[in-house]
Amino acid sequence: MKLNSALEPKHQCLNLASLGIPDFIDNCLKAINEFRDIEKKVRKPTGMIEDIVKSIEEAQILMNGEVQYHTFYSQIIRNPIITRIAMQIGIIREKASDKVNNFKDTWEDCKKKLTCYVEKDQHHCYTCQCYIIKTQ
Repeated sequence: MKLNSALEPKHQCLNLASLGIPDFIDNCLKAINEFRDIEKKVRKPTGMIEDIVKSIEEAQILMNGEVQYHTFYSQIIRNPIITRIAMQIGIIREKASDKVNNFKDTWEDCKKKLTCYVEKDQHHCYTCQCYIIKTQ
């Protein structure tokens, strides 16, 4: 009821100052200035984060995106420390794979999750080994 009466056109002269329009405009300008100040404070750290992300994207961890297997293993054979580390990693990965494969069928969901975990772990180990070879 009040809304309808407020929306009906009236013939009396309205004073804009009495409606609070200048106060509303002042509050809007104040909010815009506060937002602008916050934006200035955030812009610098955001730029730093963008620079870091760009440097990570531009970094080439592996040669041409991937090291071929024969190059990888030939480098391992030449370096005794890497050979020892690669053998230890291989043994640990085989044990982990065997444990995952020995799960009973009732644990099928758990087996799938562990298999996924082991596969990701193998990929990360390979990537690390390639990085070690590249830095040698």
